[in-house]
Amino acid sequence: FRPSLALSLGIVTAACGSSSGVDGNKPLNELTRDDNEKLCEYTADLMKDVFDGTNARRALCSFQGFAFEQSGLGTCEDLRDECMKDDDDLDDEFDDGFTVCDDDDDFLDFPETCDVTVKEFEDCIRAMRDRMKDAFSDITCDSLRSEEGENIFDDLDDPSNIPACESVVERCER
Repeated sequence: FRPSLALSLGIVTAACGSSSGVDGNKPLNELTRDDNEKLCEYTADLMKDVFDGTNARRALCSFQGFAFEQSGLGTCEDLRDECMKDDDDLDDEFDDGFTVCDDDDDFLDFPETCDVTVKEFEDCIRAMRDRMKDAFSDITCDSLRSEEGENIFDDLDDPSNIPACESVVERCER
């Protein structure tokens, strides 16, 4: 499984609508540059959706609190709660650093053999987004202290572990 496909599927995770606006029956290996840009922006919006809301903030603040707790700077819970009071908008921070859909970048560059349809790809991406949101909701100071905390993101390493993505991975592997 090639890292670029994993990255594409992982980052490409919307609350912006049910589809990218690209014909759902179109194979990925036939996308035009305009189609590619629409699909990339759609998937970027899905990823932004992962970082929007309380669960993502709580998860990231729990990670920070856990790391600081390990350094003896306080309890995970106290540090997490202090972080949760921060007014920074994670979505704005994500927007500032997310530039994979720039015009000069072929972020979603699929192999010629990739005959997966846009609809199949979008279904996979939505399933990945949902899996990531679920993973964030499971992250707490207690889960990070337990062995469970070591395995929270295991299912996200390989998109083929997500039923809606099995065919995408199989048919688009380089």
